[in-house]
Amino acid sequence: MSNIEKKALITSNSLLAKNTLWNTLGLVLPLVVGLFAMPLLIHGLGTERFGVLTLAWMVIGYFSIFDFGLGRALTKLVAECLGKDDEESVPSLFWTVMILMVSIGVFGSIIVGFLIENLVFHWLNIDQFLQQESLNAFYILTLSIPFVIATTGLRGVLEAYQEFVIINIIRIPLGLLTFLGPLAVLPFTNSLDVIVIVLLLGRLFGVFAYYHYCIKKVPAIRKEIIFDKHIVKPALSFGGWMTISNVIGPLMVYLDRFLIGSVLTMTAVSYYVAPYEMVTKLWMIPMGLIGVLFPAFSTMLSSDRNKAISFFNLGVDAIFYFMFPIFLIINLFAFEGITIWLGSDFAENSTSIMQWISIGVFLNCVGRMPYILIQSAGRPDLTAKLFLLELPPYIFALWYALNIFGIEGAAIVWMVRVAIDTLAIFKLSSIPVKETKKFYNASIGKLFFAVSILFSVTYVQGMILKGIIFLVFIILYSLLVWKIGFTPNARKKVTRFFYKNKLRSFLGRLKKDFLNDIAVYSAPQFMAHDKRYKDDEIGEYTYGSPKIVRFGNKTKLKIGKYCSIAENVTILLGGGHRIDWVTTYPLPVLFDQLKHVKGHPSTKGDIEIGHDVWIGYGTTILSGVKIGNGSVIATNSTVTSDVPPYSIVGGTPAKLIKYRFDTETIKSLQKISWWNWKHKEILDRGERLLSDDILSFIHSYETGKNKI
Repeated sequence: MSNIEKKALITSNSLLAKNTLWNTLGLVLPLVVGLFAMPLLIHGLGTERFGVLTLAWMVIGYFSIFDFGLGRALTKLVAECLGKDDEESVPSLFWTVMILMVSIGVFGSIIVGFLIENLVFHWLNIDQFLQQESLNAFYILTLSIPFVIATTGLRGVLEAYQEFVIINIIRIPLGLLTFLGPLAVLPFTNSLDVIVIVLLLGRLFGVFAYYHYCIKKVPAIRKEIIFDKHIVKPALSFGGWMTISNVIGPLMVYLDRFLIGSVLTMTAVSYYVAPYEMVTKLWMIPMGLIGVLFPAFSTMLSSDRNKAISFFNLGVDAIFYFMFPIFLIINLFAFEGITIWLGSDFAENSTSIMQWISIGVFLNCVGRMPYILIQSAGRPDLTAKLFLLELPPYIFALWYALNIFGIEGAAIVWMVRVAIDTLAIFKLSSIPVKETKKFYNASIGKLFFAVSILFSVTYVQGMILKGIIFLVFIILYSLLVWKIGFTPNARKKVTRFFYKNKLRSFLGRLKKDFLNDIAVYSAPQFMAHDKRYKDDEIGEYTYGSPKIVRFGNKTKLKIGKYCSIAENVTILLGGGHRIDWVTTYPLPVLFDQLKHVKGHPSTKGDIEIGHDVWIGYGTTILSGVKIGNGSVIATNSTVTSDVPPYSIVGGTPAKLIKYRFDTETIKSLQKISWWNWKHKEILDRGERLLSDDILSFIHSYETGKNKI
């Protein structure tokens, strides 16, 4: 095959489309696995260890920023050689840049090694019991730096040749190992240093696999190692500005979690990073297209400029229309999604974080297209200068927001910074590629409209209203995409195809056989903020949706803090029939001529439920009952009399099964009354509360170590 034929092939529409699908699969599949793996990792490691593991993921995944832009430079230079029919220069490019990258990696590993002790013992707020383990893990991680950097160069050569099928056959197992590796280790140990060794071995495999396929694609590179000093200057010239972008860009992306760890706690890092990691993983979807277009743009801009502009405009629209519905769903159902995924504690602390980050990630997804066009056009200095201008005010704003507003303030500052960044990059893209100027106003207008909607839906409450908004949006959005995204001729073809295949008959069978069987799960809600219970006295963070049966009397319901109320629980504030009268029939209620007779229905008085009470599924509680702190009501019980503190009762009527602890322990727990602590202090001491070592918990309080 001639060089001209190769050039036509690697920029063909069909190959770019196929590679985009493969690239997206390689990036998204680990994301899906991570969705299910992260709750298991949090449970197995604890929030403190998990917070340290997220930093290890960052090191493994993003130390490639220390390649000084040479990975991208190698991709661009090889792609330009292919565009200029000069494939003979590829071997010297390969070895010169790879020698530079590995040397930088070794040097970076040494520098980071000297900084690790300060990182663990001074810069990060890691608990003392975990510091030595974290130190060992970070030392092991320094060994991975040369391999991570070498991987970017090897993969860059394959990207220039549009070999994304091979790239993703290697990338997918490595991505899965990020989550499945730690899970595989957990049954044997939760030691971070062992987990990090597994991640390091995965990186070693990746380097050898990528090198093997580089040799197969360009056999000439194994004939001899060529270091051409004339290549160093153009590579470093491009890579120098790329370095600034590659260092400051990710620094602004990941700086927030380090500041949170130093200003607040590692628990706060977990509350911030869990939704952050999940939402920012959606970058992987447009990155599937962006990764393919970077080498393609480099080739097109040196051979077919009009084709590059056409692909740029198409790429912006494709990312916008595909990603917007995804982020609308995230912002609309953030609380419910986090509750199911990580539990009510994370939902309470992380919902607003996810919503703010979601808006920023959406903007950044669309902004990736002009960013990559600028890089492909050989002007990485433009984005680097922008990042240099943004960094100082961003650091100050982030530090200020953390100290005043906590982790939500950090999320807001992050989103605002990304919004400014996106607007500026769209504007800057018209400098190296003037043709993009005509698309600016339309692109910014669409982004403003989309962000307004994403922000508005964060205020929507209630599953029914959310469901209605979602359905209306899907219908209107589908019509919009149908009208704008398809040409008249394409609409005719699609319509003809669906009618030919009897779409109506298919949907009818689908509704009959499947849709009617779907059950909707409603995530638990905090009762104190539920308008249905506005007449009752409900403690903070008590969740559930019990049915309260009232009979017009003045009987009150009082529920303490941190209670867990399952589904189908009924609380009767009255409604008793008079068994001491001749008849139990409610004549005064049903017939007007006897309404003057008082005393029916009857009530035994107010219901008082203490703190930290667990009420099981299908329980019924009658009026006049007092339920003590820390007690447990078994499933399908009927509570007719008082329940002692820290007891377990069950049956109809409910009888004492046993006490949870001995008398002295119960007295101590009643005295401590942890539910009266500030919520932040409860979360900070959560690992002590979530422990079966009760005596140690009581002792630490009584000796003052855990005293509020």
